[in-house]
Amino acid sequence: MRILNPIPALAIFLTLLIGIAFLNCDNTEKFSPEKEAAINSARHWIALIDSGRYEQSWQIASAAFKADVTQRQWRIGLEQIRAPYGRVKSRNIKATKPLEDRAGGARQKKLVVEFTTFFENQFAASEFVTVLLENDAIWRVSAYYLDR
Repeated sequence: MRILNPIPALAIFLTLLIGIAFLNCDNTEKFSPEKEAAINSARHWIALIDSGRYEQSWQIASAAFKADVTQRQWRIGLEQIRAPYGRVKSRNIKATKPLEDRAGGARQKKLVVEFTTFFENQFAASEFVTVLLENDAIWRVSAYYLDR
């Protein structure tokens, strides 16, 4: 009578089971429609900066952003800060953090989107884009910060 070693069969079974489990895993984070809109607004806005359309990024920013910096200051500042980095090679969302702010007694919804960005000149950086939901129900950028 021949006795089979159950170890290889068990190993194959476990490998298949683990493989099926990984196939059923969805590693993409799901966001609520509101959060997705906020993130898309941040992505659209930062793409304008990537393409050198600094004036346009200022024009579609929030009223609070425009109150803090003139269009000319924004353009000059970005030209000095972003030029050494070169073109964007890749950018991924690292984290999001919701904020609530009271401006003038009214609550404002805000979301900070942190991106990990790699630039062509061997720079890796964190970019923080804060978007806020304005009275017209449109998410607009209220702050931008680049940290190496």
